[in-house]
Amino acid sequence: MNNSYKRLDRKSNSTLEDAHIKFFHKLIVSIENNKKIKDKIIKNFSHSEVKNIINNEDNDYFILINPIEYSDCLVNDEIRFTNHKRNKAYSLLCHLRNAFAHNRIQVEDGSGQLIFQDEYNKIINMVGKCSFQKLKYLVETILGEQKMTQGEIQEYKKKNKRKRKQSKQNN
Repeated sequence: MNNSYKRLDRKSNSTLEDAHIKFFHKLIVSIENNKKIKDKIIKNFSHSEVKNIINNEDNDYFILINPIEYSDCLVNDEIRFTNHKRNKAYSLLCHLRNAFAHNRIQVEDGSGQLIFQDEYNKIINMVGKCSFQKLKYLVETILGEQKMTQGEIQEYKKKNKRKRKQSKQNN
């Protein structure tokens, strides 16, 4: 496990905006009060709407998802984490919940990107640097609360149409 990431200062005076606080509070309530959340979320990023966000540079809401061991150099709109719950989507939500609950989220000066991490027993289990809008869109999509825009639906249909044609030609 890579533990060379710089730890966030929990006493930082970098304040979150009201929208950030409401979003993370809603996430905490969702995870802690909903016993069936594992059934509700989209399992292991397998849903097409989530796949459209993750590692798809053509999407406006594109976010890189990598394992924590990937590299020490974190880029914008990237999240790295351990899959400790045997479900990537649920693991990510739990890490985000912990980051907020333990005051390990900051707003980067200049870019306005959120920087967040989850640490347990002095081991960093998640690091991320992402715009608030992209992070919110990803989490809401995982929870099944976000709908694709018309443009995203059309692009998804085009890609699926091509895949169906290719599979028919291969058969």
